[in-house]
Amino acid sequence: MLREPASSHEEQRLLIAHDAIELSRTLDFRGILNQGKIAALPERQPRLNISGVSVSVHPTNSITVAPLGKQDSRFGLVRPYFAKCQPLNTETAALHGALLHWYAEEIFPTLGEAQPSLCFIIDVFAQNIVSAPKNFKQRRKLLGASCQEIADRWPAIRKRLIEEEEVRLRQAFRRTK
Repeated sequence: MLREPASSHEEQRLLIAHDAIELSRTLDFRGILNQGKIAALPERQPRLNISGVSVSVHPTNSITVAPLGKQDSRFGLVRPYFAKCQPLNTETAALHGALLHWYAEEIFPTLGEAQPSLCFIIDVFAQNIVSAPKNFKQRRKLLGASCQEIADRWPAIRKRLIEEEEVRLRQAFRRTK
């Protein structure tokens, strides 16, 4: 059953989702598919706590490479990126990849050794697939520092937002009298 969008915003969101589906069909996933066994992950994922900030990562798939000889299994994660107006550049893609690799290490330690080369960010609208950088330590420090700054500033921002909402509600209440 088809239904009409309730607003122009909803219509735009549905059109963008349709575009993302169509673009996903044209992506060349051979570079990922040839890496190992791919499995879907549950839709609900735990968050990663970085410097007091709860970060949602939302990987959609895992990639597992069977062990050779005495090696432990290796694995990675796949995460699509759907920002139509902000394609990933080299540095933002590396930050997303470093975060995905960090998430793999922290949240899925029982799957084996998380490999940056098996952690993929798929920029659907830019039609680009990138793996996490091998040199991720500096990017993790940057992500940690950014989260620490957010954690430090959040109480003041939250207080201001609550105060603004209280003023808005009082004004709306006065108009209804």
